[in-house]
Amino acid sequence: MRSMRRVGVAVVAAVLGLGLSGCGGGEEPSATTSASEGSIDDLNKDLGYGDDADDDPFADDEPADEPSDEYPDTDESIAFDEKAASNGWEVDGYTQPSEYVLMMCESMDAWEPGAGENLARNQVPNMGKAEKTALREGAPTLCKKHAKEIKDALGGKSATRTMSEGTYKIVAGAGLSKEEVAPPGTYTVSGDLADCYWERTRKDGTIIDNQFATAARSITVTVRAGELFTSRDCGTWASPQ
Repeated sequence: MRSMRRVGVAVVAAVLGLGLSGCGGGEEPSATTSASEGSIDDLNKDLGYGDDADDDPFADDEPADEPSDEYPDTDESIAFDEKAASNGWEVDGYTQPSEYVLMMCESMDAWEPGAGENLARNQVPNMGKAEKTALREGAPTLCKKHAKEIKDALGGKSATRTMSEGTYKIVAGAGLSKEEVAPPGTYTVSGDLADCYWERTRKDGTIIDNQFATAARSITVTVRAGELFTSRDCGTWASPQ
């Protein structure tokens, strides 16, 4: 396209030159003013076009898109993709099933704490059979750090292990719930905490323990079944699986 534009401009210039010379006195155009290959190159140079694309004012400023390799092949991903191909585990929208598994693994890193809960509550219900199969089969080798969470989420065994803003009922054996319910255990919140307030109370509202931290980097609380736990401006509390 760029070369056509250059030739087009040169030809137009040549034609205009011929026309102007013809109007001067009816003289026959000489060979040096014809639109030959040599004259086109000369005209292009006269117009300021060089051999480089950067010299062409009609050239696009944006570079052409280059293919990206966000998840480079590894021995593990290649082996998994070969197994997936032989079993027909294809995931729509992904060149290889390993890319889907690695993308989900990367997402779970960003969901911490509570990656397993997020996966079970917000992702699994929208997954098709192919996605579930690829994730289940690929996690043990491609996402070892979240393999157990993935297995529990896909198997419906995930439990609430985080608490954020609000008041939670502490219930033994609590699983995923739309209500703010959490199992007993030891929970920790970390980060640049400021004006963090928490309290443990009995059902009648009697305070068992509480704290207001103006500034802290990490706070740990143990809650027991039958209590209520309230947190304000502390972030997300997490309990080990």
